[in-house]
Amino acid sequence: MPSDGGEGSDPDVPFPGITPDDLEWRPDEKSTRGFLLEDLEVPATPENHDFARDFKAGDRFVLPGAWEFLPYNDPKSAPKSPDSFKRSVVSVRQELLGQDEDKRETALKKLKAIYRHGFPAGLQNDLSLSLYTGPVPLSRWKLEGGSVVDSNATPISDAPAPILYTGDGNFSTKTHCLRLTKYLGEKRSEAIATFQVPHHGSRYNWKKGNALLVSPQFSVFSSDPARRHGHPHAEVMRDFLLFGSKQVDKHNDFKWMAHFCIQKE
Repeated sequence: MPSDGGEGSDPDVPFPGITPDDLEWRPDEKSTRGFLLEDLEVPATPENHDFARDFKAGDRFVLPGAWEFLPYNDPKSAPKSPDSFKRSVVSVRQELLGQDEDKRETALKKLKAIYRHGFPAGLQNDLSLSLYTGPVPLSRWKLEGGSVVDSNATPISDAPAPILYTGDGNFSTKTHCLRLTKYLGEKRSEAIATFQVPHHGSRYNWKKGNALLVSPQFSVFSSDPARRHGHPHAEVMRDFLLFGSKQVDKHNDFKWMAHFCIQKE
């Protein structure tokens, strides 16, 4: 569901969030928390159909003392009727996560229809999920210099670590971008190392000058210039010229490697 427009939790302050224990399925309990973190190959069994769970605004997934994941949806992208939309999605979830391919295909078509009915027209990109991921607590982590073992990797000596994925998100105004950075909070926003440029670098999803608000060390354009849309657009590329812009596709990749240590109190 959309984020509430407020500010996210402080990454340096203990916060309950969602931990691996919350997602551990115990066979002797009638639990809807469905998979073991150590086994990411989730068996498609009935007891695991309900491993999906809701994240409330501000929730994050935390590996205590190590790493966090904080999702974000633009608060302006709320459905016309949130409760009705949520019930409709739950009604197709079982089949969508099941093993029957025909039922899954039908459930996916139903889900698309639910989205078309539940949101105003023209909001498809606004609905795209953004995801921040980085170490916690930020104040206790630092990067160490180290040799790069992959010839395609970019060496890092003194840089932050967090990554911000934006999918096909809409950041066509300064206000859109400020809502995101406010939600992440000042510490996360200033620590972003790698930024996935939204919607393959489309001019329709970006505002000139917004790159300075994020100021990443690397900006990654996931796009194919040969396709008919011509992504990334030149003006968006120019906005990220000072921020390590990299264009990746099925022929070109980008890798960077970092070595971490935890600073003592």
